[in-house]
Amino acid sequence: MSTLNRAAIVSNPALRAEYNRFAEATGRKGYAFCTAADIEQFLLWRDGKDVTPAQPAAQPAGDVTEAMKALIKAVGLTTEVDWAKIEASIDRKVKAAAESMTAKLEISVAKQPPVIVDNSFPALPEILKYLANGENVWLYGPSGSGKTTMAQKAIAKAFGFAEHEVRVVSCYYQLAKAEIFGGAVNATTTTEGALSGAKVVIFDEVTKLHPSVAGALNHLLQEREYRHWSTGEVISCKDIMFLATSNILFGESAVYNGNAKQDASLMQRFSCKRFIGYNESFEKQSAADLPSVITEVFHDIRRLATGAKMTEVISTRDFLAICKSVRFGVPAAVAFDTVLGFGEADKAQDYGMGWSVDKLDKIKWAEQKRKLQGF
Repeated sequence: MSTLNRAAIVSNPALRAEYNRFAEATGRKGYAFCTAADIEQFLLWRDGKDVTPAQPAAQPAGDVTEAMKALIKAVGLTTEVDWAKIEASIDRKVKAAAESMTAKLEISVAKQPPVIVDNSFPALPEILKYLANGENVWLYGPSGSGKTTMAQKAIAKAFGFAEHEVRVVSCYYQLAKAEIFGGAVNATTTTEGALSGAKVVIFDEVTKLHPSVAGALNHLLQEREYRHWSTGEVISCKDIMFLATSNILFGESAVYNGNAKQDASLMQRFSCKRFIGYNESFEKQSAADLPSVITEVFHDIRRLATGAKMTEVISTRDFLAICKSVRFGVPAAVAFDTVLGFGEADKAQDYGMGWSVDKLDKIKWAEQKRKLQGF
């Protein structure tokens, strides 16, 4: 056929877009996961010829839906759930982990674990249980661990919601109530707010809200209703799923700036509070097409930094950015330097901020860099 290969597809935006259309039409994974056999089928598809459908992914042992039913029975919740819809979504999102941003959770949330690497518990089934029964969910954990992506994409797809029905409210201290409930944004502009027409509302970085705005959420989250800003009509929100995300669970943090102290009454509106750490399984799957040493070095650096009690965030978002750079031909060591800011260590030491030469010594960057040579 042709000499077309994955590297050629990855490096060409037009080919990437065309391959993704082919993948969606034939039930395959995206271009980053394409095999030689997939590329052969892709070329046939471009020529308008018949294509062999993708083979279904192997199913893991155990019945996820039965486990969810047992969880619901254990906590005494009785609301009817469309199990067929949820199970179909679990097949796509949980069992096909390489295609999802599903994080892993700690079973106990009494306190944040000292090492924020967690591969122990798949988040989606448990969170679906709470959402299906009208409970509010709060996801907290380090920056870039996939909290918002899980809420925005995986959960929405699990219940079959359209993209426009999922609203993300990016919270900040000056956020106006009108952006949530509707009303005048300024002297000339009004909005219906994030609640209008929504099926899922995610309050991203909720701890950054001004306490007065956070307080206004209490009635909404408790009674699931609000009063329309123009007509005065009471609008029911009983069919809306509410989630919040944050880097910390409560109060202030020396690592994550901009968090405001919140009244405990807001937290009491969330029945489910779950810590989401960095998901090393997902990171490995995301880099399955790259040399394994890249993943190994990244995880070594994170563990060394955590063990040395550094405050620098080394996130899944950073890892995906490194992988993207490598796929575009950037040497792996250079990608680490650029994405994580190691290359600015001398300047950081001068200004007393960020990575310093001393900190690079603690994560053994010189040794790690040698491992990456040639990749």
